[in-house]
Amino acid sequence: MASRVHVLSSSDNDSDDSLPDLRSRLNPLLLQPLQVKPRVHTLSSDEDSNCNEDKEKATEDDEPHVISEVLKRQKAFQIPDDFDEELPDIHEFTLLEPCSRATGGKDLEMREKNAVTTCHPKKKLRLDNPKEDKEAKRIFREAEKQRRATEKAEAKAQKEAEKASKRAMKPGECMKHVIVQLDRQLLELAEGSQVISHLQTAEVRYRVIDSPVPTTVTILRVDPLTLQETQAEEAVVVIPISDFIELIKQQVYEDGMEGLCHQCRLWKRKLNGANLTLVVCSVDEYLRSQKTGKQQNFRSAVLGQTTKPAKGRKKKSGSEFPTLATTSVSRVDIETALVTAQLECGLNHRLLEDANKVASFILQVTKAVAETPFKREKGETTFSWYAEGNNTNTVKIDRSGVGLLKLWHQQLRQFNNVGVEVAQAIAREHPSPQILLESYRKCQTFREASLLLADIPVRRGAGPLASTRRIGPELSKKIHLFFTTTDPEANLAQT
Repeated sequence: MASRVHVLSSSDNDSDDSLPDLRSRLNPLLLQPLQVKPRVHTLSSDEDSNCNEDKEKATEDDEPHVISEVLKRQKAFQIPDDFDEELPDIHEFTLLEPCSRATGGKDLEMREKNAVTTCHPKKKLRLDNPKEDKEAKRIFREAEKQRRATEKAEAKAQKEAEKASKRAMKPGECMKHVIVQLDRQLLELAEGSQVISHLQTAEVRYRVIDSPVPTTVTILRVDPLTLQETQAEEAVVVIPISDFIELIKQQVYEDGMEGLCHQCRLWKRKLNGANLTLVVCSVDEYLRSQKTGKQQNFRSAVLGQTTKPAKGRKKKSGSEFPTLATTSVSRVDIETALVTAQLECGLNHRLLEDANKVASFILQVTKAVAETPFKREKGETTFSWYAEGNNTNTVKIDRSGVGLLKLWHQQLRQFNNVGVEVAQAIAREHPSPQILLESYRKCQTFREASLLLADIPVRRGAGPLASTRRIGPELSKKIHLFFTTTDPEANLAQT
């Protein structure tokens, strides 16, 4: 069944014309070719795919006068060239090509899909973009969530690291993060075995190395997080008594060319400028042996005979200080050389009695080096003018103000030579700092204000033994300067 086509016309009288009525009269003219086959595009209420096909059939079946009528109607739609009126906006539509019946509905569906794509590009974006935007937003949220989780994990790890570092610096834990390095030659001395025994008892790690300075003890700090080892600034040199006496002799009697100061400079250069502490064992024993030897030699010189061991005593196989038989170094010489080395080279020294004391001193130095970061951090104050808090002699004040008078007494007692009686006497006349400041403002001259407290009597004792004295001008001037000065560098001792 052919579809009904509605043709737009310039007149309303021809609106009822229809092609099916003309076909019965134009059947004889189907075989006659037409010279002009105009193609008319019309709007139809039916499907656009059958529009052109029916129009072609209508033009073939129409009579000539009908064709001329169609041409006239077609010309009616043409706009003359001299038309000057403004035309309304023209909306362009994409016309579909007539589809062949052989392709069927698939071709029609494909064309409709292409038409939707061509005619409505924004509609396609509205259909596709929400999915892409949703996916992009999801990816962004996941990335943001991962970034926040990473920052949170980093902040948590940093806090844990700070806690671990502070915990490692405390006195109870700091000894676990140091390593004591012992020179191999130190183990050959009697002090070496005692040092190792003390370190093992204190559970301190130690290491035997070949140090550039013989018989030296150095200390390493270990970072609890990175396990990185750092050389400490302290070093201990344990020198035998024979070498020490030889250095003293060169320092005192040979113009110091190869003496203790020269050797100290060499040690510091090899240890990268570390703070040296010289430890010498058995110095007192050496001095006693020297004194005993001098007494024996003097006695032999007086008696004119050589000294012989007394009967019943075994003769020693050899002297305890065999290499020092020809030396004559006194205690004054030793102290002179040590003071010179301390002033010129910054050398510290310890003269100890035996090997056990040497081992204890090395353990003390190790503990001091381990606790140095904790003590430095504790001793640092945020502000240079800030006074450190002290829990001794504190005064408790409740909400009703009980305790303020006692606190005022305590503040007055911070001045030198101010006891309980003097503080009570001043507080009796001026019960608070505010009242004292008001009394200073009422004074006419500076001298009157500075001597305001000078004549306040101070009673000592009770009964017939009680005595009375005045506060005096010096303390009065100090208190006045303290409460009225605006100079932060003012010194109360120069009043």
